[in-house]
Amino acid sequence: MKNLCLNIIEYTNQAMLYELFTYPSFGLVSPHSSGSHQDMNAFNFIDSISVLNKYMFQFAELGFNSGKITSMYNDAVEIGISCEKAMFKKTSGINTHKGLIFVLGTLVVSSVKALYDNDSFETIFENCKHLVYRKRDEIYQLNAANKLSNGEKIFLQYQIEGVRKEAYSGFPIIQKALKYIDLNNKDSLVETLVFIMSLCDDTTIINRKKMKRLDTVKKEMSEIVSLGFPKDLINSTSQRYELEGISPGGSADLLCGTVFLSLIKNKFLKRSE
Repeated sequence: MKNLCLNIIEYTNQAMLYELFTYPSFGLVSPHSSGSHQDMNAFNFIDSISVLNKYMFQFAELGFNSGKITSMYNDAVEIGISCEKAMFKKTSGINTHKGLIFVLGTLVVSSVKALYDNDSFETIFENCKHLVYRKRDEIYQLNAANKLSNGEKIFLQYQIEGVRKEAYSGFPIIQKALKYIDLNNKDSLVETLVFIMSLCDDTTIINRKKMKRLDTVKKEMSEIVSLGFPKDLINSTSQRYELEGISPGGSADLLCGTVFLSLIKNKFLKRSE
């Protein structure tokens, strides 16, 4: 078990760093720029990644058992809460990876469970559905009088469920994005990000720029995809988004998940050889 869990955090570390280094970044933080963010930089993300991985190890340990995936939900939530607290402590209160903790934690538990059960790669997505199905019930029971996250406030205003829906639906955007990513070609990271942005109901964009701007972002990204990812258009659009203050944080989380599963998929393929 220990060797598998160590392999998993190697992949989570690689995925988080690849996402950070993806550039042009359309307003996201990268080593090249703080993007649309005045309160954080790449070093804050590296600090956060350094502490997140020990919790990713705990997510992996949780998935490595014979129990039903549905029985792991409460423990996964507790690990996620502890991880979030550690992130904020490490970054002195800066939210670098709150959404990613949920995305990557869900994928880690689900992937290790599939490996433990000797199931197929596709089982990971079914495991995700079963692990976090309660998230749907929770969001429909929200009370505006309670303290809410930005994503929860957006749900009450627009009925957009964001990353929760992605997770309990088995991450359909990530399933599609896996067709675009090629880790031997680092340009594919930007192309995969663009593809994800063309589909993602990104609550980070909505929170910063409202729903109407998200709609135009998705249309602009769809155009870039349809044109075959021309670099000049990617560069000019990225610069414009940074000046405008757009930051596709939800899409970045899904990109990280896509990188992670691309690495995991190779492990499944090697196992079957």
